[in-house]
Amino acid sequence: MISINTLRPIENKKAFTLTEMIIVVIIVGLITAFALPKFTKSMEKERARRLRSNLTIIHSALEIWEASAQSYPANGAQDLDYLNSNLNLNILDSDFNYTYTNNGTSYTVDAQKTDASYTLRLTQAPIGPTNPTCQQGTCP
Repeated sequence: MISINTLRPIENKKAFTLTEMIIVVIIVGLITAFALPKFTKSMEKERARRLRSNLTIIHSALEIWEASAQSYPANGAQDLDYLNSNLNLNILDSDFNYTYTNNGTSYTVDAQKTDASYTLRLTQAPIGPTNPTCQQGTCP
């Protein structure tokens, strides 16, 4: 037997309509569309600040090395692992490829972004507006 209560429509049922769900998805999409470019730009600025900080640390460590040993570390081209181990540094940077080159009297440290969009070069000159310098691409 069918009861009368089961035939009545449920009046107090709470749920979102399809229209409300579509409006929420559109609003979230618009917020994302405006926020994502700003987030990407801020991440690139952070990478640039970290790179300059790392180059300053490497410069200071090389100058300390030169002051105590009267020369810069080994001649030839070396990578970041070489600098970390010989200068007792702990720089971990997967966004840039570092190359240290010493010709006997001076050095350069090139930091190239992994996508090769730009390269910064550090020399033994004092850190300032012209050191490090942009070597390739549009540097930040």
